Formats: sequence, structure tokens, C-alpha cells
Amino acid sequence: MFLARGYDRVTLDEIVAAVGGSKSNVYKHFKGKEGLFIAALENLSSEISGAILASEGFSLPLREALTMIGQTFYKAVLHPPNHRAAALGHCRIESLSTSGQTWFDRGPRIFYEAMTKFCEERQARGELRACDAREAAILFHDMMAFDFPQQLLLGIMRPPKASVVEAKVRSVVEAFLNGFAHEREQNLSSGGQHTASAAAFRIS
Repeated sequence: MFLARGYDRVTLDEIVAAVGGSKSNVYKHFKGKEGLFIAALENLSSEISGAILASEGFSLPLREALTMIGQTFYKAVLHPPNHRAAALGHCRIESLSTSGQTWFDRGPRIFYEAMTKFCEERQARGELRACDAREAAILFHDMMAFDFPQQLLLGIMRPPKASVVEAKVRSVVEAFLNGFAHEREQNLSSGGQHTASAAAFRIS
């Protein structure tokens, strides 16, 4: 209902009429419409993060791993219902004080932590240079998270085609490897782009 009509145009009475129960139960569990919206936003951001973290890419060779993680990231984040919900959440950040923190804690922060662990493990294997693993993780996320999602959020582009997304992922992975991989790892992984694994995560 929030996605279809916007936060302000949905009333608690309508929500209760749709799902049953009573307004007193909504206030008991969520303290009102704002709390219910925050809970819904929290669930969605957790679902998106869960889908990304479930990627098998984290265990693959370095370039393949980064490519599959990137493909899975875009598959989750650019999925139309997820993107519309993210846009609605951003619209409410200024007026609902906790919505921004909720989205960050259940979304980017979880990805940062998972990628930090990934980078630390790849440093221990000698695949990545000694560096601030968390900073590397943040940069990998942010290279993907700003361009397409931001343009969609602002309404200045349509959802990109799979080929465009794949090209973006290749570009981000290349930039990341150039900045953080050991030279020998770059040489080992530069022979092929592992298009089969990328194709497996094409975004329809």
C-alpha cells in the first residue's frame, strides 16, 4: 500500500481493514504508522542484504568473486519493487527521523561488514595488498551503489539493460583490482572475464 500510494496517502484504518486486527494492535507492536513503515523498510532492506550475502561469489577466485558479487548486488538493488521501496524510504528520511538509519544499518552497513571480511580473507591469501580492508569494502560498494541506483532514484534513467549492468560490473571490478590487488593477482585474473559466471546472473 505504501508503494502503490505513498506513505501520506495510506491510513492505519485502511491497513487494518486490509490485514485484520485492530489499530490498538498496530500501536502495541509498532507505536503507529511511522513505526509500521520503519518495520516494513527494515524487513525489505534485510531481504535485499540477505540476497546479496547469499551469493556464492564470496568463495570464488578473486575476479570471479567480485564479478558475481557485483551482479548479485545489482540484481537485488535494481529489482523494480526493491528500487521503488528504496525510493520511498529515501523520500521519508527527512520527515521520519529513523528511516535513514534503519535503511543504512540493514543495507549498506551489512554489505560493508561482509565485504570487509572478504577483503581481509583475500589479504590473508595474498590476493589483495595490505590496506584498510573496510575502506576497500566501502569503495567497492559505493562504486556500484551511486551511479545506476542514484539515477533511478532521481528519475533520470530507466532500468538499465543486462549488457549495460554487466559492463558496469566489469568496470568496477577492474578499477577495484587495479587499486587493491597484488600485481601477480591482476596478471593471473586478467586473461578472461569469466563471462559464463556473469551470464548466470543476467538481470532480466
